[in-house]
Amino acid sequence: MVPDEKADDVAQTSGTADATKEATKKAPKTRTQPEYVMQPVDEIPPSEDSRGLRYFELLSPMVEHPGQTYLIAHYATDAGASAVKRQLVRGKRTIPAGKWEFASRTWLDPDTGIRRSSLYGMYVGP
Repeated sequence: MVPDEKADDVAQTSGTADATKEATKKAPKTRTQPEYVMQPVDEIPPSEDSRGLRYFELLSPMVEHPGQTYLIAHYATDAGASAVKRQLVRGKRTIPAGKWEFASRTWLDPDTGIRRSSLYGMYVGP
């Protein structure tokens, strides 16, 4: 009687598949629990977020020139300026009081061939 070659192939293949499954299994995630303190404080400390007042400081000089449009910044990605514009318009970033207009434009960097973006802004007035 001739041994069944297909049965041997199936056995070898499924053994390889099982080994692959074992190799690709991820280790279980370990979660650290927060340290609960619950103590009264006099005030909430200021944020250590370095970008907190960046745009306030950057846009402050524009208040002296209402109606003048400025190129504010270039961003390394095509979505960078759009994301910051959205944050400024929605009040997610601190900016000087008054009415503002912002626009973002994408462009192709001729040196690298990568799409980048720029943020423009104008202080309209109080």
